Amino acid sequence: IESDTTAVAATLLEKAVTETGMEFGTIRFFDDKRSKWILLGTSRQLEGILPREIETNPRLERCRSEREAVHLDLSENPDLMSDCIAIAPGPWRDYLEGLRSWIGVPVRLRDEFLGVMILASTKAGVKATSEALFNISLIVPYAAAAISSLLRRGKEMEIAEPLTLIGTMMGGFLHTMRNKLISAKGYWDNLNQMKDLPGPATERLSKLGGAVDSIGAICQDL
Repeated sequence: IESDTTAVAATLLEKAVTETGMEFGTIRFFDDKRSKWILLGTSRQLEGILPREIETNPRLERCRSEREAVHLDLSENPDLMSDCIAIAPGPWRDYLEGLRSWIGVPVRLRDEFLGVMILASTKAGVKATSEALFNISLIVPYAAAAISSLLRRGKEMEIAEPLTLIGTMMGGFLHTMRNKLISAKGYWDNLNQMKDLPGPATERLSKLGGAVDSIGAICQDL
């Protein structure tokens, strides 16, 4: 499902980039438990360049506090990119330092903040028109649904993994028990065929056989 969600995100970003005249697009959702921004999808030019998880920064924090799209002219506000100093030299840092225009569109679902759609350009002063922003507002709910789907899937996996482990352990236990019961039943059959056993031993042997059969039935039900 994660690969499907990433493909949907890439399609939405391609549409948003075209509408706004920007060059690049990404969608990140916010993991509030760890205060990390997780990459959900990118435009094709950025594939393999951006890290999956990043710390927060002034641009993203501003998007968390806003309901409308945030326009930033990075050529006039270089301080908004001060976090780049802490990034090791490489393609990701080169990409960030080359940006001049930045739009962050908060992604919300029923008023819950999920993440942000980021649109960026190396050209200064690029601003989306009101019509373009309206069109993006039609796209954002799909981004919200994609993020929500991924988060829900993650929660389901958190629940399912322990249950899967328990099932695996139970399967191994039942397999071992089955082998032991087959051996025990074989020993019981051999003893039960002995004709010279005293009366009390025969009675106890009969009860033992019944107990083995009961345990076998329980394991089969499980």
